[in-house]
Amino acid sequence: KNLDKALIYAIKHKKNNILRYLLKRGFNLNITDKYNETALFYAIDLGYRDIAKMIIRHPKFNVKSIESKVAIGRCITIEDVLIAQENDINQQDMCGLTRLMSASDFGYTQVVEYLLIYPRINVNMRNNCDENALIMAVKNGHTEIVKLLLQHPGINVNYQIRSVKENALMYAVEGAHIEIVKLLNQEERAQTHHLEYIQAITCG
Repeated sequence: KNLDKALIYAIKHKKNNILRYLLKRGFNLNITDKYNETALFYAIDLGYRDIAKMIIRHPKFNVKSIESKVAIGRCITIEDVLIAQENDINQQDMCGLTRLMSASDFGYTQVVEYLLIYPRINVNMRNNCDENALIMAVKNGHTEIVKLLLQHPGINVNYQIRSVKENALMYAVEGAHIEIVKLLNQEERAQTHHLEYIQAITCG
């Protein structure tokens, strides 16, 4: 508990020397305090980019934590996260989510753009609900992210969620995401089904 307080104190008061000492001792960065917050949470909340980078680069940092996703969106440059965690590029959390899926779901366009640079990125991985990054982006109407994913040569445009037999184009039609419907309908790799619905929504 004293070490918990020491770590949080070091971050809140920006005592980098104390923080480095605690990191060298192998302190658990993912432990939470009495408010259920982590060290990275406080670094982000206080806007201490240098400390947040130090935490993210530490080998014991859990990249799958919720705070790491917030860090990607709010505080740390995308390059910092990817350089530090490239080996975990396709790692899934307990819900089956990868960083690409999470970024596609929440609309972090810049994150998706940088993730797609890496040759080992798997754009077709599925979460526990059988959704891939493309379907998640489509469902939420993230047009720019859909554009980025469609530019990737390995994307499976026609992938269907097995339980409902629906693909990204069908979800775009159902969600009335007109621009996304147009993008998918123009995609050479797409197998266009229910053309009457597609024409109705794009022309209506």
